[in-house]
Amino acid sequence: MYQSIRQDDLFDLLAGQDEHDLRSYLASKKAADIVDAIEHLRGRQVRTVLAALDGAQKVETFTGLDIDLQLGVAERLDTHQLSDLLASMPADDAARVLSRLGRRRREAVLAGFDRAEREAIAAHATYGPESAGAYASPRYAVLTPDMSTADALARLKAEARQVETIYDAYVVADDRRLVGVVELSRLLTAQPKAPVSEVMARDFVSASVDEDREPAAERMRKYGLLSLPVITVEGAVVGIMTPRDADEILKDELREDADRFVALTDTAVEMPYMRQSVLAHFRRRVGWVLSLAALGLISGYILHVYEDVIAALVILALYIPTIADSGGNVGTQSSSLIVRGLALGDVRLRDTGRILAKEFAVALLLAGVLFLFALLKVLFLSNASDVPANITLLNVGLAVGIAIAIQVVVATLVGAMLPLGARLMRQDPALVSGPALTTLVDITGLFIYFQVCTLFFGLR
Repeated sequence: MYQSIRQDDLFDLLAGQDEHDLRSYLASKKAADIVDAIEHLRGRQVRTVLAALDGAQKVETFTGLDIDLQLGVAERLDTHQLSDLLASMPADDAARVLSRLGRRRREAVLAGFDRAEREAIAAHATYGPESAGAYASPRYAVLTPDMSTADALARLKAEARQVETIYDAYVVADDRRLVGVVELSRLLTAQPKAPVSEVMARDFVSASVDEDREPAAERMRKYGLLSLPVITVEGAVVGIMTPRDADEILKDELREDADRFVALTDTAVEMPYMRQSVLAHFRRRVGWVLSLAALGLISGYILHVYEDVIAALVILALYIPTIADSGGNVGTQSSSLIVRGLALGDVRLRDTGRILAKEFAVALLLAGVLFLFALLKVLFLSNASDVPANITLLNVGLAVGIAIAIQVVVATLVGAMLPLGARLMRQDPALVSGPALTTLVDITGLFIYFQVCTLFFGLR
C-alpha cells in the first residue's frame, strides 16, 4: 500500500545527512507528494532533496514547484546541470523558468539545448507570462482528417509516452489549422475504416494564445476538459493547456485575489509566506496601511465634530464599536460573496439590479435582527444612571438600534456595489475589498450614528 511522505521522517533524514537513506526513501514516493513536502523546507534542504532524485522523478518534481522555488534551485545549479534539467521539461514550463533568468544566464543555458528545443522555447518566449500561450504544451496528439480510426489508434498507441494525453487528439489540416477534436472513446467505438473526420467534434472549446490565462483555465474547469487547445488568430494550434496548468493558474489567481483582499501589494512576485523575510512582508503591507490610516483620519474628524454630542450623552460612546463592527462585518460578507461570484462566473454585471435587490432584502432582515439585539443590549446591559434624567434607556436603545439598522443596509449595499463598480471599470474587484471597505464603512457608520442620535435627542 502506498504511503505518502511524513514530514517528520523527511526532516529526520535530512538532519541525518545520509544521502543513501534519503534516496531510498524518496525513490518510492510520488512527485506530487515530494512537491508538497518541499514547500515546508528551506533552500539548502530543497536542493538536497532534488539531488537525491533521479531521472523523470526529478524533472516532474522540479516542474511542479512554485516558480520562486524553481528560480532558487536554478541559481545554485551550474549551467550544464540547469540546461539538462530544463531540456527534459515540457517547453512551456521550461520557457517560464528561462524568461525569469538574466540575459547572460539564459543564453548560456539555451546553448546547451538542441535546435528543436531552442525553437520550441523561442516560440513560447513570444507569449506574455500571463497569457494562455505561455501554458501551451507542444506535446499533444495530432491526427489528420482523412486518417482511418484504426490508423489513428495505432498512432496514439505509438505516441502515448511522448504526449500529455491521448484521451483527446487534435485533428489538423495541412496548414496546421485545428479542424476538430476527437476523444479516444469515439475512436475505440468507431468502425476501423471510418475516417477521423466522421467521428471528430467540429464544435470544440479553445483558447487564444494572447488571451489572459485565468479565463482559459476557468473555461477548462467549467467544461471539465482533460485538455484545452490553444490556437492562433488564424486557427493554428500551438499547444494544449493541461489540468495541471489550470490548477496552477487558478491557485495563483486565488492567492493574488486573497492578497488584494487584505490590501497586500507586490503579488506579482508572491512567494510562500515562510520564505519571505520580515522586510519583504513589511514592504508589501506598509503602503496600504499608511493609506488606510490616512483615510481613517476622517473618522477622527467626525468624532471631533460631534464631541459636544458625546459630552452631553456619554453613553453614546459605548456603542461606537458596535456600530463600526456591524457595518464592517456585513459589508465584508457582502463584498466577499460578490467577489467570489464574479471570480467563478456565477454573477455578471448584467445581474447588478437583481444582486442589489437581493442584498437589500438580506440587509433588511439582518437590520431587523441587529436592531433587536442592540435594543436589548442597551435595555439589559446598560446602567440607567449613565443617562440624563430626561432620557430613558429605551430612547437610547431605539436610537442605537435604528443607527445600526441603517448602517447594516448601507454597508451591505456598499459591499456589493464596490466589486461590481470595479469590474465595470475593468479593475480587479478584490482591490476594493478587505481593509479598504472596512475603513469606508467605519466612516459611514460614525456619520449615520451621530446623525441619528442628533436628530433623535435634539442635540447639536
